[in-house]
Amino acid sequence: WATTPLQIWVAAGTYKPGTLESSSFKIPSNVTVLGGFSATETNADERNWTTNPTILSGDLDNSASSNSGDAHSIVSFLNDDNAVLDGFIIEYGYADGTAVIDRTGAGIYINNATSIRINNTIIRYNTAYGNGNDGVGGGLVSFGEATLTNCLFYENTASANGGAISSENGTINLVNSTITNNTAQKGGGVHFYGGDVEAVNSIFTQN
Repeated sequence: WATTPLQIWVAAGTYKPGTLESSSFKIPSNVTVLGGFSATETNADERNWTTNPTILSGDLDNSASSNSGDAHSIVSFLNDDNAVLDGFIIEYGYADGTAVIDRTGAGIYINNATSIRINNTIIRYNTAYGNGNDGVGGGLVSFGEATLTNCLFYENTASANGGAISSENGTINLVNSTITNNTAQKGGGVHFYGGDVEAVNSIFTQN
């Protein structure tokens, strides 16, 4: 896959990473995962992620909410390079563990990864709770390098820092994205620790 990245097509529907709180969709290096298919397409350009919502859900207890017992991190990029997630809805993660990986990044967890690209994706209703005071990055936490294009973060929560996003290390590039209605003690929209966020043509409102 190093020279020709593997492409995975995902049809409309709701998918869960497993049955355990530690379960996560782990996206490896040089893999492109595309949502928004109706299962009749013959070309990736034919998909429509609005008409064919493709949901990655951490709602393991089927409560239609994020709460204890749900997945700690729905999607994770760990020690990966050149991975792409495109055309999804990521919802109902609940990070309430004690280890860093279990109390941060309820929606998306990025660690020691570079050239991560997340496009055309909605990240919503995720909670980084921890012990009630140390949850970080409700929607996304990053200890690496990532670019998010045409993404929407809304109604994500962290008990401490970064309701939508926490940049712990490296740089997050936001392009044509919206961060709205996210909450935290510090940085309801975005929290900076040891990392940076560079935003282009993006909206931050009501955080």
